[in-house]
Amino acid sequence: MEIEFVGSQTDCGTSKNAIRVTLDPSIAEYYNIVKNEGKLTVEKRPVTLTSASGSKEYDGKPLTNHKVTVGEAARDTGWVDGQGATYSFTGSQKIVGSSENAFECIPNEGTNLDNYQINKTYGTLTVADRSEKHQITLTPNSKSVAYDGTEKSVSGFEALEFHINGQTFYVSGVEASATGTDAGEYPVKVSGQAVVIDSDGN
Repeated sequence: MEIEFVGSQTDCGTSKNAIRVTLDPSIAEYYNIVKNEGKLTVEKRPVTLTSASGSKEYDGKPLTNHKVTVGEAARDTGWVDGQGATYSFTGSQKIVGSSENAFECIPNEGTNLDNYQINKTYGTLTVADRSEKHQITLTPNSKSVAYDGTEKSVSGFEALEFHINGQTFYVSGVEASATGTDAGEYPVKVSGQAVVIDSDGN
């Protein structure tokens, strides 16, 4: 009698541990072979992925950190040799505050994520308030005309858009105006409460 094991399981899941029994033809008629086949079970391999944290003072630019620490394969918490993934980050923090450094896994060729139990730990991205504030100077428009007996006026500012560290900021909520008829100088009065936003409306 020859017994050959033909059962095999590579990916996660369960299948029969099939066997093939071959009897010598000269005695085969005397035997009724009953096979009780076992099962082969491959469980998901745990992979621990941890994204890095980061912090900085507010500068108008998004804070990101595209680093991931993978558990050690030798301790069965990492990718199988020759397999792995790249990481697509959605974590970003632009304004003052904190958020998770979230990411998604993109499997490399030959890597089936269904064979892994992926455990993610997100780092924290923190943007702190500036210790020294940016200074923005609003300059009202000026106007010089010859007297002709009619009322003259001027309004607005030379600029309400500013560029700092390569980022664009916009000022709103303020007005500037002056009127006059007689010859002379008239101060441009500024009113309102300045509001500054970035290109994303923050």
